[in-house]
Order: sequence, then structure tokens, then C-alpha cells
Amino acid sequence: MADPSKYKSVSLGVKTYCKLKDLSASNPHLKLSIASTITYLVNKEHKEQYNQLCPYGDYDAGAISRSSSEVKSNDN
Repeated sequence: MADPSKYKSVSLGVKTYCKLKDLSASNPHLKLSIASTITYLVNKEHKEQYNQLCPYGDYDAGAISRSSSEVKSNDN
């Protein structure tokens, strides 16, 4: 079970979920998980709106945590 001090759940409409799937696969060399895609988009929007460092984490795109099971390469 996920640690409630680190993770929260959200409910999405089917259309929104499908759009997230498209966005997560938009880079042909790297497939992000849905959770990583949401994190990336939220951090990007938060940085644009507040133009400051996020007190909750790093905005560096390279800092998106991905486990090996979340990364899908099309090179195989």
C-alpha cells in the first residue's frame, strides 16, 4: 500500500485519462508513467504561475523520478 504521507490519489474522467496517456507517450524515445506525466505538468504550470522555486520539490525535468518499470524504450 502506498505511504499516505508521500502519495495522494485523484480521480480523472476517462477523456482526461486518455489525454494523459497520449501526453505520456508523446516522446518516441521515452514513455513516462501517468503519475510522472501529471507531476511534470503540475510542476511546469506551478513554475510558470509562481516563477519561483517550488517549496515541495525540484522543477528540474531531469529530477522526475522514474523507476525502471516506468520507462519504456522503443529501441528494443
